[in-house]
Amino acid sequence: GSSPAAAPWREPSRTRADSLASVESGAGIVVNPNSGGLSPMSDWGYVDDAAMYPPRKVLFFSESGRALPDSVAAQGGRCYGCGVPIVLGGRECAYFLKYFCGSCHTGADELVIPARLLSSWDSEPYPVSQPAAQFMREIACEPVFKISVLNPSLYARVPALAAAHKVRKRLAHLKAFAMTCRERPGLLALFGQRQHHLDNIHFYSLDDLLHVDDLVSDLVSWAEHLEAHVYGCERCRWKGHICGMCNANEAIYPFQNTTVACETCGSCYHVRCFDQRR
Repeated sequence: GSSPAAAPWREPSRTRADSLASVESGAGIVVNPNSGGLSPMSDWGYVDDAAMYPPRKVLFFSESGRALPDSVAAQGGRCYGCGVPIVLGGRECAYFLKYFCGSCHTGADELVIPARLLSSWDSEPYPVSQPAAQFMREIACEPVFKISVLNPSLYARVPALAAAHKVRKRLAHLKAFAMTCRERPGLLALFGQRQHHLDNIHFYSLDDLLHVDDLVSDLVSWAEHLEAHVYGCERCRWKGHICGMCNANEAIYPFQNTTVACETCGSCYHVRCFDQRR
């Protein structure tokens, strides 16, 4: 049978990751209603327009400069989701930081807020409106969070994320072997829909971050599989290096824990040799 249709705004992960690599402000990204693509908020000159119904799909990376209005009246007295007048109360949406009517915010949806997860690793679920819940489900598996830009301190503060980063650096070296091997299609198929773990070591999806312990297990499994392939494949095995310092007659590889590779020229050395020459 035919595969299910992708979300209308979805783009291939590599194209998306490349387009988001320039998002340095950490403000957020907007889903283009015309092309369906993602682009930095700065490209849109984004204006928080309470008269836009339904609300524009915006992925906020930070809550800086955003706050819940003091009252429904300060929001124009209307629901941020559908625009109907809110007569009594109004429910607060922890994602959009706006008030919604009882139809657009039933109180049944509670989700982790990406901006809070990125700023303080707050993984508690908060009440959100239906438009916010639907959007979060749509982007859950999209690798749009570049940790090195949005909050690199998370690598030091979250042990599991640090472990994931370490294995992904190892995978980056293993990718060089996989991409030039005749068995490349089968090796890349191992990653399924999560090819972004090979494309850029800093991009994560919301699902990756919320299940980072499981992610580490998957990354280790993938790395071990690729490493076993390199050692067992004659074509890949012969792409090893000789240590440029001790010239020992043994092949070493940049993905090994006992080696270090030059980021400029790609030369590979034993860690012990490299440390002695420093």
